[in-house]
Amino acid sequence: MASFPCPAGRNPFSSHTHTHVSFPRRHRGAPPVAAGDSAPARSLLLTATSVPSTTSKSRDAAAAPPAAYVAAPPPPLPPRRRVSVPSTPRSSYYLSPPATVRPPLNPRAVSSRGVIMAAQGSLVAWRVVFAALGLLMVGTLVYTCATDGSPFRPELLTPWMNATLIDFYVNVIAIAAWVIYKEANWISSAVWVVLLFCFGSAATCAYIVTKLFEVTPGGPSHDPLDLLFIRQGNLSQRKCSYVIIGRIMFSILGIFMAAVVTYTVITDGLPFRKELLTPWMAATLIDFYINVFAISVWVAHKESSWISTTIWIVLLICFGSITTCGYIALQLFQVSYQDPIYHVLLNSHSKYGTATSL
Repeated sequence: MASFPCPAGRNPFSSHTHTHVSFPRRHRGAPPVAAGDSAPARSLLLTATSVPSTTSKSRDAAAAPPAAYVAAPPPPLPPRRRVSVPSTPRSSYYLSPPATVRPPLNPRAVSSRGVIMAAQGSLVAWRVVFAALGLLMVGTLVYTCATDGSPFRPELLTPWMNATLIDFYVNVIAIAAWVIYKEANWISSAVWVVLLFCFGSAATCAYIVTKLFEVTPGGPSHDPLDLLFIRQGNLSQRKCSYVIIGRIMFSILGIFMAAVVTYTVITDGLPFRKELLTPWMAATLIDFYINVFAISVWVAHKESSWISTTIWIVLLICFGSITTCGYIALQLFQVSYQDPIYHVLLNSHSKYGTATSL
């Protein structure tokens, strides 16, 4: 059935509507419709529909084929261009000033800083150790004087007490030789030597603590004990004459001490007896072994292996100043006449580097 607009069938109530009149479609071969026929299929159907004017257009558009099937394919897109956009620093997002860029750390600087910090820590540890030993010796002397009286009594001078005192003062001579080498003038050297002979290991600890407070590690090549043992300033002033004098003196002292111990064992027997351990004998032994500890620190620093260090320290504890003199003489015989005296005090690793760095 076809629809045709009817211009005479305009709706009087709206200017935007049209009235459509529908006529029955006659098929091919069908007889013509007779006038006055009232059959529903052959009647004239009048349909008055009030629709907007755009309805006919939408119907025509709906009857047309879709544009997707008719339109040509879109042209290909142009190739993408790679545009470099400068990156915005993160600090600009928060409206803060740009952060300062730190340079990369130098591994050598970091390692040297760690070595210096370790050296400072060892300096503090040695100061505490020797200060505690000095206070222990002072407390021992005060306690022994208060409980046993004065040490200047003839009944205290037994054969083994005399041998112990000789052993003690031979070690004091070794320490005094180091003090004389280390001090810059003879007046301070004489004062410290007198204090060493009068107060023993208490003066030894006081001198070591004083020199430890003067030590300042200046670089990774400076061992704090190297700076403690050697003389500050010009190291090449005292040379071959002191090497020869040291060889002769400590060889004689070692032989003399060995003879004293041998004579005392022959005349008075072994020292491992209870009646020999008087209060002043105990105080003398404490004084003696604090000096042995100070000498053992130097031996442990100088030796290159723990085996040799352990052997020498055991010999120091067992034989006292005999081992001290033998070790010093051995080290003096290992240096030549042209070598300075401080080569005896340093180990093989820092023997030559310290002189050039200072």
